[in-house]
Order: sequence, then structure tokens, then C-alpha cells
Amino acid sequence: MANKVDATMIMALGRNFAIGTLYNHIEDVVIPRMRLWDPSDVSRVATVKSESKETVKVHSVVTEDSSEDEDDVDDDEHGSLLSDLGMDDHSAMSLMAGLLRPTSAGAWQYAIDRTDFKMGSFDQGPKVAVHCRSSSRKVSVDPTRLEMICRPERLIKSQATHVVVAVTYGLEAFCIFSPQLSPNPDNSTNEDGTAVAKTLDYAHYFANGLLNGRNRLEMDQDEDGRLCLIPLDLQCILYSDLIGLKSGQS
Repeated sequence: MANKVDATMIMALGRNFAIGTLYNHIEDVVIPRMRLWDPSDVSRVATVKSESKETVKVHSVVTEDSSEDEDDVDDDEHGSLLSDLGMDDHSAMSLMAGLLRPTSAGAWQYAIDRTDFKMGSFDQGPKVAVHCRSSSRKVSVDPTRLEMICRPERLIKSQATHVVVAVTYGLEAFCIFSPQLSPNPDNSTNEDGTAVAKTLDYAHYFANGLLNGRNRLEMDQDEDGRLCLIPLDLQCILYSDLIGLKSGQS
């Protein structure tokens, strides 16, 4: 079981982790219908630490067409991107290997869609990802203050390798910007390079406005005179933990 020596940090990715949840780190699965400790005992001894932290980072993402011989290179680049975005290496490997497919991953559905891009579910091409992250509180326990309620023989059969001793609560979102590239291959190189550079510049401008709250983002006008937050020559896809979140949840 996890302790101060072999403790590890992983992302929830839509999975319902709670203190006392049993987990098989090797197969990357949550053990269902089992808890190591009584939830009421956990509530009694848990330490709740409020923490308000907000970060906004911009990542340039380039997905190029590749042959089958370059699949290993693509996997390495994708794994590197997931690490840059803040995903732990274990979850990234499980995601790329197909072991981890949460039904509701919120903001990190973006990573799942990128993993599946070879099957046509994710549009290829240059993109810029604006990654927004905020944390509100951390709940943790000292395992030595809790008594196990799970029978030893059942615990062994579960093949659990770790138990959750702390959970950090927060929200994340990815704003994925992509330029409208030239359909004419003869004129695409310079135009596409300019479009990608413009997308990156706007993403930094957008991120700064979100982070400090002082910059007002200028509005574009469409053909009907309506104001648009996103420039008309950019496309934007939003992946957010807030999508589908019920009132009162965090």
C-alpha cells in the first residue's frame, strides 16, 4: 500500500477517487465497491487545507501526417506533449496504451481525443492549447490514525497496490485554437506559417487576459455586424471540467 516512501501522484481524469479508495497502479484501475477505511472515520480525522492557485499556460501543438514507420516517434511526441501539459507519466502511458479510457474526463477529454487522432476522431494540423488550471482545497489523512475495515483476504484478492490518502480539488480547461489554413498547396507554406504565428500571438493575448483580468479582449465583427470574442479566422474548441458539472459540485 502507498506510504510516505512509495507515495505517487496521479490525475483523476474523471474517475471518482476519494480518500480510502483502493487502486491498482499497475493496471491503472480503481477497485470498485471497496474502501480501506470507514468514510465517517475519514471525515473525522481528515485535514482540509484551502489553497487558491490559478495558472494559465500556452502550448504550441503541431500534428503532422506520418507513415506507419514513424508511429513510435509520434507516440514519443504525444507522450512529451502530455507531460508538458502536466499529466503524470504513468497516466500518459496508460492513455496511449488504451488502458485508461474514462467515460467523463472533463478538460482532459482533449488528451483522449488527441490519442485517438489516428482513427479520425481528432482533426490534425497545427494548434495552440491554452491550459487553464485552478485548485481550491486539498483533503488528506494520516493513515496511522485510521483502522482498516477491509478484510485482509479480500484486500489481497483485490490486487490493490495503493490507497488514496489525499485529494486535491480544482477545475481545468483547455481552449484549443486552430487557424484556417489555405486550401491551395501551392500558396500554403508562407500563409500557413503566418496563420500559425498569428494564432500563437492571440493565444498569449487571450491567456494574459484570463490570468490578470485587466486586459479587455477586443471583439471582432462578423458579416452581420455581431461582435465575436474569437477572431473570425480562428477556430476554438473548449474542453472544460465545468461542462456537465452539476450545481454544488467542485
